[in-house]
Amino acid sequence: MSDPLSDLLEAALIEHGNVLRGKRALRTPSDYDSNYRASFTKPDNWQLCSQIRLIHAEDNVLTLIGLFDEFKHIRVPRCRRLVAAHEHNPALSQSSEQVYGDHWLGAERLTFKHKPVERKLDLVADLTLEMGQHLEAQTVEIEALLVGGGLQRVVLVEPTIFEGQTPRTILQLPKGMDILEGLSSMCKQVLWRQIGDLLAQT
Repeated sequence: MSDPLSDLLEAALIEHGNVLRGKRALRTPSDYDSNYRASFTKPDNWQLCSQIRLIHAEDNVLTLIGLFDEFKHIRVPRCRRLVAAHEHNPALSQSSEQVYGDHWLGAERLTFKHKPVERKLDLVADLTLEMGQHLEAQTVEIEALLVGGGLQRVVLVEPTIFEGQTPRTILQLPKGMDILEGLSSMCKQVLWRQIGDLLAQT
């Protein structure tokens, strides 16, 4: 059930925007339903403005989530939505944004009733990020964290530059960033095989 106060605030915002644009205000529940609520389902009301790289921050841990297209609503102030980008768009402004909270990360990052065994491995690997396009870096020093037999983190040991070819893109990420969420599926498989080979030798 929606919050009456929240609905009232939303109605006031859209009403104010309509007045500024010389449009008639929302006066009845029917006007509200047809003009306000429905406006969020119309693609023409969303304008693509920029691309954002989301970075999850928790304590001193930074996790790269991915590249997103930022759409802003043309009628409702401060209303936006983020959609996972299919490709890097050099025509749009690019920025990074830190986000917080457990809901940004995958379900595998759950707490355990009994603390599982943790193990850290230092290794060198070729990495590929899926950031709307493939961004690659060769012979990268990383620290892999295994928790209970599963790969939980892949942390950059040094600042690292990733490059894409079509179009040419350069992305520099800082030391200490967890890039597991941003790795391509194929890269994760290759990395896991490399970790398996390393574990078999110890």
